[in-house]
Amino acid sequence: GLNRFDAAKNKFTRYKHNNNANSLSHNLVSCIYEDGRGNLWVSTLGGGINLFKPAENNFVHYRHHDDKARSLNNDQVNYLFEDSQGNFWVATESGFCLFSREAGSFKPYSLGNFETISNNAIKIIKEDRQGNLLLGTGSSGLIIYNDKEKTYKQFRHFEKEPASLASDLVRSLLVDKKGNIWIGSVNGGLDLFHASAGTFYHYQNEPDNIYSMSQRTASALFEDNQGNLWVGTHRGGLNLYSPNTEKFTLYRQEPDANSLSYNDVKAFCEDRRGNIWIGTDGGGLNLFDPKKYAHS
Repeated sequence: GLNRFDAAKNKFTRYKHNNNANSLSHNLVSCIYEDGRGNLWVSTLGGGINLFKPAENNFVHYRHHDDKARSLNNDQVNYLFEDSQGNFWVATESGFCLFSREAGSFKPYSLGNFETISNNAIKIIKEDRQGNLLLGTGSSGLIIYNDKEKTYKQFRHFEKEPASLASDLVRSLLVDKKGNIWIGSVNGGLDLFHASAGTFYHYQNEPDNIYSMSQRTASALFEDNQGNLWVGTHRGGLNLYSPNTEKFTLYRQEPDANSLSYNDVKAFCEDRRGNIWIGTDGGGLNLFDPKKYAHS
């Protein structure tokens, strides 16, 4: 389900799917997003999208309906993204949609025009400095979409091309403050995209280098207000990358009670005070302090 944390009281309020028609539509939450209008949207893997109504303390649902042409294209929703123009994009297992919040309708976009697309699943959406959409696909690499020109450009992994994308299974994307594009993938580690050349620089695990990536799957990417890059891995802990030193510092679960609570890191959030909150898949929530760790 969905948990709301009150830091002042150190208390969680839980919202779960139940028999109430206005409850959360599904308990598998994939993304939480507050848009530019102050609305809180919650996507799920199986229940479509929820709009939280704080006054009523319940939810409005947006789901797929076979008999409605402008409904959501798939209830398996992976990501929600609002671009620099205020357009609201939805990534699903059937491609991506442009969501009109005023009309409550969806315009679907398909990736079927690519011969090399094995399926239409989009896992994440971001935007580069040129206003292009970066589409991280489930198994078909990185796709750059220009909405004005309606053009797509695909980047894939090729075994015989060392500078190609490290893996076609994209799971995380980040456009940092300098405009650099970072890609995290399954078994490909971390890539830095050189857009002008169409090539990728790889950061991967090097067994003899303790300052390299700790694991080959980068599940989550985040840049803090100091310009540090946080990389959440699949059971490899947390890698903190400082661009100035070109080194990764590893934080992982240890016998110490204040270490990372679990090595499968899925999400990051920086609060107004500069604290970094770290979500794990199996170890709950961590509050990062450079001097110590705290768990919730």
